[in-house]
Order: sequence, then C-alpha cells, then structure tokens
Amino acid sequence: MQNVAFEVQGDQLIIRVDLSQELGVSSSGKSVILGTTGGNVAVSGWEAVKVGLMSIVRSRLALPVAAWQTSDRRGNT
Repeated sequence: MQNVAFEVQGDQLIIRVDLSQELGVSSSGKSVILGTTGGNVAVSGWEAVKVGLMSIVRSRLALPVAAWQTSDRRGNT
C-alpha cells in the first residue's frame, strides 16, 4: 500500500489517505494518484474483508488551463 492506512475501530474501518501527497501520474495521464492499496488487500483482524482503493485527482494536464488556475484540489474556485 502506498499512502493508505487502515484502522479498525470496533466494527468500523477507517481509511486514511494523505491528500497532500502525490505518488505520480496515472498510466493514462489523466489523473494524479494520491494513494493506492495496489490491488485488493485484507483488513488486519478481518481477513475475509478485502479493500481495493485508488485515490486520484484529475491531472492539470487533462484540464483546460483556465480550470486549474482557478480551482484547488477540493474543486473550489
């Protein structure tokens, strides 16, 4: 897993991704990867439960210049 952490609290799974980190551009070049499990992985203590996660943000290269100059990662303008 890269930039992804699992925590089990009771019967709840908490997934953490540091949104300020970038792992690189996706293979299509349309997105920047923020975190990934790298496929389906078991949750510690709940091995029957599998999680597959990829957290991405749209790449500035895939957007018109005006769109990324006026917005942040949250989509705010």
